[in-house]
Amino acid sequence: MATAIRLYQRLDSTQGYRLILVEYSRNGSPIAHPHATAFYLRYRLNGRRICLPAGSDVLEADNKRKVLEARVAVRHFTKP
Repeated sequence: MATAIRLYQRLDSTQGYRLILVEYSRNGSPIAHPHATAFYLRYRLNGRRICLPAGSDVLEADNKRKVLEARVAVRHFTKP
C-alpha cells in the first residue's frame, strides 16, 4: 500500500498556531488559507509519523509533496 503524503498549512490565529489540511480545487491545484504562514508534509514511514517543513509558498510545498510521493513510490516498488 502506498503511503499517503498530506499537505498541511499552519494558521496564525488568536488562540495560537493550528495545522489544517490544504484544500484542492477541482483541477488539482492547492488553495491556501489567507492566514497560512507555513506548510508541512505529513506521512508515515515504518509506523512512525514524519512531519517535514515544506516552505512558505503553497505551490512550492505542493511540488515538494509530489517529489516526495514519487520517491516513496519508487522505494515501495523496488523492495526485494
